[in-house]
Amino acid sequence: MVGQLGWAASPVAIAWVELVATRLMAGTFIILVVDSTDQDRLPVVKEELCKILAHDELAKASLLVLANKQDVKSALSSADISRELNLTSLKRHHWRIQACCALTGEG
Repeated sequence: MVGQLGWAASPVAIAWVELVATRLMAGTFIILVVDSTDQDRLPVVKEELCKILAHDELAKASLLVLANKQDVKSALSSADISRELNLTSLKRHHWRIQACCALTGEG
């Protein structure tokens, strides 16, 4: 299942969260790709991520956050994104954040 978080909150976004929860019931991990240059959308990403992780079906899911676009000078660091998403508060899930650049394949 592939989807995009971070667009304006809408019924489509909420439906996507529900669909992900339904499709990933048997899954063991969630991969979230974050645009490291778009700090304004991080609160929406955080909110949607919390909704996804709150589903009982995903209680044991691990989380990989890919902090993309690290090649851009204005990109937030993976530590900054971790702080913005409050990843250290996740106690029910194993998580990792990885700085990366999709254009070069780094990370």
